[in-house]
Amino acid sequence: MLVIKDTRKSYDSEKVLFPPLDYTHRSKSDITKYLRMKQPPKEDKGICYPCGTLFTDLSENEEEILNRFSRTTKQQIRKCIREDASQIDIVFYACEELHDDDSILADFKKTYMSYCERGNNPKLKRYFSDLSIRQYLDHHCILLSKAQFPNGKVYHLYVWCDGDSLFEYSASDHLNDEVVGILAGMANKLLVYRDMLWLKEHGVTRYDWGGIFNFDHPNGIDRFKMLFGGKQAMVYNHFVGNTMKGKLLVCLKKYQDSLRSLFKG
Repeated sequence: MLVIKDTRKSYDSEKVLFPPLDYTHRSKSDITKYLRMKQPPKEDKGICYPCGTLFTDLSENEEEILNRFSRTTKQQIRKCIREDASQIDIVFYACEELHDDDSILADFKKTYMSYCERGNNPKLKRYFSDLSIRQYLDHHCILLSKAQFPNGKVYHLYVWCDGDSLFEYSASDHLNDEVVGILAGMANKLLVYRDMLWLKEHGVTRYDWGGIFNFDHPNGIDRFKMLFGGKQAMVYNHFVGNTMKGKLLVCLKKYQDSLRSLFKG
């Protein structure tokens, strides 16, 4: 479990990431955001946002994890491993390196923004948060991985703590004209597998794919995630007001959500 406090806004808030099932918490912050809860909250207060996702069990051995992947994905990864991935170089950046060298995260952000722009995906671009990444880095719970290949690269960024991990961001050069698409795809898949083994080696047993937009009508990102045979599940993000100010802000947020839902309908 990870608790991150934020006092930079007009109200105090804290994020509680990966709370255990039996977790009870009293906070003096205006708002507490319980993120990636594995069951819905017991108390009917605040706002609860359910989210579909996939989980991969990293307590299995390496071969069992690989065997859950789709046939083509498995073949491509084995081909990379068999050929010693001569065209693909993989690097893992832990917190110490990211603290010491700002250029690593700067290049990741540049690659991510370019990926969003080339894919014409402004929503994904707005999702990026320098503040969240900096908070995760300050709490030593971040992993950035990179697969480098001719004329391009793929980045993955994870938040992880104890036995849980969350696939937070992915960025790729596969939309660049000078990049060979098949090689970029193989590098991306190989990097996922190597990420899983790195996290497993560091004690992580639950790999959360970070959300699925629609299981029945998956988009392109959903389809990529589903190639790896994760188990469908629900997680819950629960926002609770603790003070009078916090309760008022949560009520306003709930009202805004209701209006947005009404006009969508």
